[in-house]
Amino acid sequence: MHIVRSRFPLFFYRRLVLVVGIGVFAALLLGLRLVQLTVVEGEALRQAAERSIRRDQFLPTWRGSITDRNGLVLAEDRASWDLGLPFTVLSGRWANERATEQAMDSMGRDAWGMLSPEVQGELILERVPSWNALVEQLYEGICAHTGLERQELDRRIDGIRQSISRMIAHVHDRQRSAFEAIQDSTTLDVFRPRPIAEELESHVLVSGLDDEVVFRLRRFTQALQEEADSRLDGGGSGDLELVEFFDSGRRSRPFGGSLVTIDRSSFPRALRSDEPLELLVTGIGDHILGTTRTDVRAEDVKRRPFRDASTGSVLDLGGYRPGLDSIGVRGVEASMEDRLRGTRGIESRNLETNEVTRQAHVPGEDIRLTIDWKLQAEIQALLDPRTGLARVQQYHVGWTDGAPNPTRLPLGTPLDGSVVVLDVETGEILAMVSSPTFTEGLAMDRGDRTTHAPFLHRAVEATCPPGSIVKPLVYVAAATDGVIAVDERIECTGHFLPNKTDRLRCWIYKSYGATHGSPDEPLDATAAIQNSCNIFFYEIGQRMGLERLAGWYRRWGLDDPLRTGLAYEREIEVTRDGVTGWETRSFGESGGMVPDPSTVPAGGRGGESIMLGIGQGRLTWTPLQAANAYAMLARGGGISDAYLIAEDWFDDGRRSGSLNLDPEACRRALEGLRLTIEDSQGTGNNLRYPDGRDPIFDISGVRVWGKTGTATAPARRVDVNGDGILSDAPPDERKMGLDHAWFVGLAGDRVDDRPRYAVAVLLEYGGSGGRVSGPLAAEVIRALVRHGYLQGDSFDDMSTGGAS
Repeated sequence: MHIVRSRFPLFFYRRLVLVVGIGVFAALLLGLRLVQLTVVEGEALRQAAERSIRRDQFLPTWRGSITDRNGLVLAEDRASWDLGLPFTVLSGRWANERATEQAMDSMGRDAWGMLSPEVQGELILERVPSWNALVEQLYEGICAHTGLERQELDRRIDGIRQSISRMIAHVHDRQRSAFEAIQDSTTLDVFRPRPIAEELESHVLVSGLDDEVVFRLRRFTQALQEEADSRLDGGGSGDLELVEFFDSGRRSRPFGGSLVTIDRSSFPRALRSDEPLELLVTGIGDHILGTTRTDVRAEDVKRRPFRDASTGSVLDLGGYRPGLDSIGVRGVEASMEDRLRGTRGIESRNLETNEVTRQAHVPGEDIRLTIDWKLQAEIQALLDPRTGLARVQQYHVGWTDGAPNPTRLPLGTPLDGSVVVLDVETGEILAMVSSPTFTEGLAMDRGDRTTHAPFLHRAVEATCPPGSIVKPLVYVAAATDGVIAVDERIECTGHFLPNKTDRLRCWIYKSYGATHGSPDEPLDATAAIQNSCNIFFYEIGQRMGLERLAGWYRRWGLDDPLRTGLAYEREIEVTRDGVTGWETRSFGESGGMVPDPSTVPAGGRGGESIMLGIGQGRLTWTPLQAANAYAMLARGGGISDAYLIAEDWFDDGRRSGSLNLDPEACRRALEGLRLTIEDSQGTGNNLRYPDGRDPIFDISGVRVWGKTGTATAPARRVDVNGDGILSDAPPDERKMGLDHAWFVGLAGDRVDDRPRYAVAVLLEYGGSGGRVSGPLAAEVIRALVRHGYLQGDSFDDMSTGGAS
């Protein structure tokens, strides 16, 4: 048998297999790398490649204007400039890169490559301080030309550094995770993080600069830029400018301060004068308009990010970027932020083809309010303590033997408060004033800010016990539910509990030992409202019970904000027990408080419902809710809740429909409110002096339906030592036994005898609603005549006071 041997030795086959194996393994590695580049990192690499050949420039937009009902511009953006610095400058990397480039130029590129890393480092470090000094010179020049404090500039720079550093760490973590996911326990390559977009952009440090300041800054920074270029042989630093200027806008409020003329001819005696008073009023409506800030915070970026944190791609041209940006934080500026804001434009240039694509900016929407700004300004002036109406006067406290009264504030004490005016038919808010103003608060010291809470919008955020002003609402609710007959009479015995004369008393019994009406002629609802009889409404409260009463108070608009257009929500970063998280909070409006019957023990429900019958107990509301409830009463139960935004698109979940109130009960309630003002025995009829009485609402041709309220108030606390903390220990003050002074009512022309406007006035810790808030309410109604909302009998002959 003949055996044929291979001409190739065995080791040849082995080598062939080895070579093929190596080739397959190499192909496998290349395939894995291809998968990594195309599948895992493909989109990111594509975007990075596009960014390398594309230069994006974002085009500025501007916030929409805010106007009053008559088109008066209240807030608008005025043309200006923003100053921004590249992140490489802010982070310190620019100085290191320039020092490296300078060192390489001084040695020559070939010689540089022959040096050890240690020597290269030393040469770079020698040059870094001079470049840092140039940046420091830049910072000092910015402060000198803009007036910005250096400490504030450093704070803004640190804020940008921290924000971008967090974003870089987050994105690089995601990039590393994607890289490692395809390694399969074997490292194919060294991870090389890619820069994020914010590292390559400029960030605004100063905004709202005018042309003159920018002109000076351009000359200054151009000199610095030329110096930087001269240090490098190739002028290499010129490809990244030290400073960029962006077209922008600054928020302007043309009528934030106005000169207001006040007619004092109808003021109470001590304040009356035939000579008008001129006041320069500041901060008009600033609680309504709100404020803006320019520093972007973590919660802003979280709510509406400009870029995707993981890819760096633009998500929302109206979103927020680290640095400076205009952001509404209070009032309409905050609640309407997304509509007012607008979106940036973008212009992209392809560096290879020089092709330019452009997406135009979209300006923010203009917002029109229901407010009459001139009426708002005059009421703001009336509420100013300088007029005397909102300052403790002798006619407030009465004439005694001169001994200090522990339940009254000293004469001359300014009273904080608020006023609301609504159009009954539509629910439009014509004026909504809070005193002191936000602007006045900025000028206060720490102690006064703590005492007076000037940043609180008292008309919609301050909730107070209502007291007697709820009595007409309680009666109509009870009559509508059949708990009381519309014509039922109840005897005023002075005290509700037969054997306890020191509890649940009527105010007239407490003050004078007297009662209303007589056993032979008990009070009906009209007389009970006119005389504000507590016993009548204790009885109604007891009959209705806690659950029914609480339900009706909610129907009248308590317990939830009215959604006028000021409410907004924000996610706030909070830390509790060392754990940081996000929490959604509501701002801008308060809903008041109505007791939850399920939380009240059975034994306490009777007493709670009795107190709710006169507006005391665990019950609070805002002046806006008070005016809104009276407007519903004037409509016979029609619900058209108060609102501030006079735009067709605005709804925001406001209520509609009707309470279907008993018409006869409404008529009797309004008659009681009319007699409260017009009858000499009514609680809102007159001011008493030692030598007689003066009418409060003596407004020719105008009819007023009103209710006064003297509501038990929580302790008044004063920060005497100015440490910003209210303490019960001396020297801080804590005064008990004071009352809030309320007036809530309706006004219309006598010629048609129809309520047209609802007015609510609250003076905190003022005492008697009739003597304190009544005269201020009367002047507010006179202002409605002066501004043409009410005709009266002698409109043409009256002063035309108002804002100029």
